[in-house]
Amino acid sequence: DNHHFAKTPKLLGYIFIILALYALSQRLFGLDFFKIEGLTIAKGDSFLNKNLNIYQGSNIVSFKSPSTYQSGNLFGQTSAIVLVWFVETNLLMLIRNKIFRNLVLLSLCACILLSFSRTAVLAAFLGLMFIVISTKKHLKLTILGIFSVVLPFLI
Repeated sequence: DNHHFAKTPKLLGYIFIILALYALSQRLFGLDFFKIEGLTIAKGDSFLNKNLNIYQGSNIVSFKSPSTYQSGNLFGQTSAIVLVWFVETNLLMLIRNKIFRNLVLLSLCACILLSFSRTAVLAAFLGLMFIVISTKKHLKLTILGIFSVVLPFLI
């Protein structure tokens, strides 16, 4: 039914806004601040058991925000897939409210960047660049693609 399909982008938009806010809270307050066993991490598990640290030499300098995925890489890669899918299929245009549409786009980019997953950044970049090359009219996507590749190296 097309009526239910038209609601999919908005629902996914809400989901990724919540995921981005949760990942941002992990970045600001630490991984354990909003930990809910059984929901955001498996019961009895610890974020210390996860491979989330980012090292410079032998020093831990940061961490990947896993949001509710328990893996920064999986979180980022899922966000990259949804971002490219939304853009390629024009699903974002089914969201009528322009502010909400831009917030969803920003949230997806934030999810990718907060995950610190190089694979997710590369997947988003290559996917968006393929779209740009094949359509040749999306300046916003070019800027978005460049942003998604350059920003992680600046952090």
